[in-house]
Amino acid sequence: MSKIFSFIKKPVGILTILLVVTAGGFGYYFTKYNAITKDPQAITKQKAEEAKKKTDALVKKISELIVVTDASNAVSATITDKEKLKDERFFDLAQNGDDLILFPKMMKAVLYRPSINKIIDVGPFNPNATAQPSVNAPATPSAPNAAPAAVKASTTVKTTATSTTKR
Repeated sequence: MSKIFSFIKKPVGILTILLVVTAGGFGYYFTKYNAITKDPQAITKQKAEEAKKKTDALVKKISELIVVTDASNAVSATITDKEKLKDERFFDLAQNGDDLILFPKMMKAVLYRPSINKIIDVGPFNPNATAQPSVNAPATPSAPNAAPAAVKASTTVKTTATSTTKR
């Protein structure tokens, strides 16, 4: 009879563990869902904050390599497909994974390679240019809605900003 009880105890223990893990996962995603429904812009705000932190970190690294006179409103984008930029001379030396940092006040674009901590190229750009960025561009910005306006004259950048509407 003790063999029967030990057999029952094992599946019950396993089922209890599965139940606890499932309930924990449900609770986690339920709280995330509630947070999103209460503030639909929360995800966008969080991504914008992360993008700002990434850009600030890149500006700090670049400031160690080159004089940056005004880093306000700087935006950055990561190159994800070099082949789509082959017609742009500025990106001749670019590689996938390089970062493009735009300094609107300085009217300069900096191509930076984090893997070797080197500035690959520096060039001018006009943040007030009227050209429109391409829809299928090979870079993803780290500052939603900011990079496309600044990149107009020198390159194309795919915007990953999401707009959330309350339903």
